[in-house]
Amino acid sequence: LQPVEVERERLVNFLGDTLVIVNSYQARNEWNFRNSRVVWHGFDPSEFPPATFEKGIVSPFGPLVISRPHYRGFFIYEAVFSNFPQQYMPATLYVPEPDVLHTGNEYAVGRYQNYVNELRRYSVYFNPTLRSPMPRARGEAMICGLVTVSTQNHDVELFIKNGWNGFYSADPDELRNYLLFLARNPQKTKEIGMRGRQT
Repeated sequence: LQPVEVERERLVNFLGDTLVIVNSYQARNEWNFRNSRVVWHGFDPSEFPPATFEKGIVSPFGPLVISRPHYRGFFIYEAVFSNFPQQYMPATLYVPEPDVLHTGNEYAVGRYQNYVNELRRYSVYFNPTLRSPMPRARGEAMICGLVTVSTQNHDVELFIKNGWNGFYSADPDELRNYLLFLARNPQKTKEIGMRGRQT
């Protein structure tokens, strides 16, 4: 996970004074482009109704995580959920297909609505990502009102206050304890999740 400095410099020199939009302050500091600006992605709350808190923890896992284990936090995921109580183990989000008669953009809209509706059924979103700047899936979970529990990276400390509107840490044991606290305290989970949504 160390930058290849010669390649970083090559891209920076190629771009020269071109304005580069990056999606975290950490990314801006790491790349050190000559002319850059940070824009955090945003969401329309009308597209993300509040969570229903029917289910527990959801977390990305599978081929995408395993194919880039250091970048997407596979080893953190393993450490956090090693010997984790079975009844609280996270689910991987499954999005049902829209009606078979949907085609083209109608299909895309239906699939997207199914995604949001499935996501908002959960209470907690665990984000193990180590290097992905401002993962969009975490933001989508947060605006639904799921409590986000994240590895500490890419500006998370600038918008999350531990215990108030979410949680973050660089320590797998601490992340595990946050997740267990939320799994065992559903009322607190709702309160923290709704403050995350407001954020």
